Amino acid sequence: MATYDEKQEKVLDKIADVVKDLDATVADYAKLTLDGKSHSIKEWIDEKKAIHEIKKVLKEIGKYEDNADGEFEKELSDLADYVESVESQLEKDLESDTKSDSESK
Repeated sequence: MATYDEKQEKVLDKIADVVKDLDATVADYAKLTLDGKSHSIKEWIDEKKAIHEIKKVLKEIGKYEDNADGEFEKELSDLADYVESVESQLEKDLESDTKSDSESK
C-alpha cells in the first residue's frame, strides 16, 4: 500500500509543478500585456501544454484514457502554420501600404 501512496504523491507533485509553472507563465504574460500588446496566443499555447502534461501524468498511472496520441503536436503544428500565414499577410499588407504611400507623394 505504501507503494501506491508514494506513486500517488509523485503524481500530485508533478501536477502541482505543472500548475505552478503555468501560473508563473501567465503572470509573466500579464506583465507583458502592460506594454499594450496582447500575448493571448502564447498564453493559450502554454495552457494547452500544461493540460497536455497533466493528462500525460494521469495517463501514466491509468487515471486518464486518451486515444489522441499526437493530437497535441498536430495542434501546435497547425497553429504554427496559421501564425506563419498571418505574418505573411501582414508583410504583404505593409508592403502594399508602403507602395501606396510612396506613390501618393
